[in-house]
Amino acid sequence: MMHTRNLFLLLVLPLLSFSLFSQETPQDSEPDVELPELSLSFEDVFGEDLPLVELQLEEALAPGLPELSEPEGILQVRPHSIDLPAPVFDALPYGSDSAPLYGRGYIGLGSSNSLTGEIEIATLGADLGFGLSYSHNSLDGFGGNSPGEGYTFRREEARVKVDYSGTGADAFFSGSFIEEERGLQGESPFSSTLYRTMGAEGGYELPPDRGWYGGPGFDLSGAYQNLSGTSPEDTSHFTLSPVMRGGYAWSSFMLGAEGRYSFRSGSAEDYIQYLRLDLNAEGDLSPRVGFIAEAGAAYIVDGDVRFPFSLLLSAGLSENVSMEASGGYYHSLGDYAALLSSYPFLRIPEEPLAAEEGWEGDLSLRLRLGHDLYLRLGSSLTAGTRYRAGDVPEPASSLLPVVEKDVRELGPRGNLEFPLGKTFFGSFSAGLRYDYEESSMEAFDVGLGVESEGLTSRLGLRLQGDWDLSDNDQTPVLGSEVWYEPLESIRFILGIDDALGLLDTGGRKDDSGLEVPGFVIRFATEISL
Repeated sequence: MMHTRNLFLLLVLPLLSFSLFSQETPQDSEPDVELPELSLSFEDVFGEDLPLVELQLEEALAPGLPELSEPEGILQVRPHSIDLPAPVFDALPYGSDSAPLYGRGYIGLGSSNSLTGEIEIATLGADLGFGLSYSHNSLDGFGGNSPGEGYTFRREEARVKVDYSGTGADAFFSGSFIEEERGLQGESPFSSTLYRTMGAEGGYELPPDRGWYGGPGFDLSGAYQNLSGTSPEDTSHFTLSPVMRGGYAWSSFMLGAEGRYSFRSGSAEDYIQYLRLDLNAEGDLSPRVGFIAEAGAAYIVDGDVRFPFSLLLSAGLSENVSMEASGGYYHSLGDYAALLSSYPFLRIPEEPLAAEEGWEGDLSLRLRLGHDLYLRLGSSLTAGTRYRAGDVPEPASSLLPVVEKDVRELGPRGNLEFPLGKTFFGSFSAGLRYDYEESSMEAFDVGLGVESEGLTSRLGLRLQGDWDLSDNDQTPVLGSEVWYEPLESIRFILGIDDALGLLDTGGRKDDSGLEVPGFVIRFATEISL
């Protein structure tokens, strides 16, 4: 039964936000709030990069309707397979888009010996296009524990992206490297677990203008884990995938094909050879309706042949309503990076991950209800195999094993974004993951956010709360940031992570029973050029 404290907080948080910030909204101006689009792409759902341009439907379907995205902090159903997370350099927070070079630096210090740093450099509108970023985040002694007792966390991340189109074709390369280390808190024969994941992709292709397009490319990914101690253990995996794409584009229709060969090795000297051939099509059925379709054959050497397919329909039902529906049969190799990012205390198996497969679908609806008032509703359905963490830690390491699970899940979700007076904007989200075969609730997350970029001309505020209601013993995860900009390109930030984490006796723990970082207060400076 839910604790009285949790029920009280769930009722009070939304009321408190409305009482503090609700005022009559002016009709002659709108807060400068960017709402990215909620759309389900085949990269998210079916784990394959399609050689097709994105449908340009927004102008024709819903003029004036802002782009929406999956809400932060709400339950995310993990994509089953993306071997290579392509680096993306997000919209720039400061500086002029007309400047030839963009740079950003961030450094912060905080409690629990927290140290955070980021640096990013990118060219703007140039050919050659280039972007490079690096970030560091570390803690030692979180949860009220002393430094050196194994309650440590460290993460390094580097990304690079290069593209050039001066020869009439597009040459591109992107790569990423992540290293993450966590102390095992004296609960394991090992002192810490460290993993590294890397990925790269590149190619040289004719662009999808009218006429023939395509060319060769490659995907490369790897995963490594080290368990340190008196008898350390190492595990490593490597995947290489040469790719050939091509097709023909008309004014409102494209037809193409993609062939892929993947070689994946493991620490146990086992390996997997994976071959896949897909035909794909993309086009506009009408000015308000578009589609993307894919069908092919997939084969693991010495295994069975599968015939995956997918279909996505996107429609603008009116000026204020649009929807997307997608579904199909998926088949792709398991993704080490997605597993390690979802489960912090995971033991990578020595054998290479094989293919996940099954049925999957998604439906999403976007509505503009009024002035700065937007509602998103959706639901996903999965019936197939997924690689996930096991339920019980391994006695030999205290880490969760990777297991292949037969998943039968329904995932409804919703998000409401609304104005709160003249300077604030709020959001409320909810999502659950329900096992319809076992009739059990896997997760039920709610989120509440309040943000203002203009308390004054130089002062801003952000509040965010997330709560997993399926865990009766968990308090909400509340965070906040206040920033001040003495100059246009300089920002001072005071932030608190997990403000209620101190109320959880024994600290916040994940499914392995080991503690994860909780309450941290930090101060940072950000400079942009």
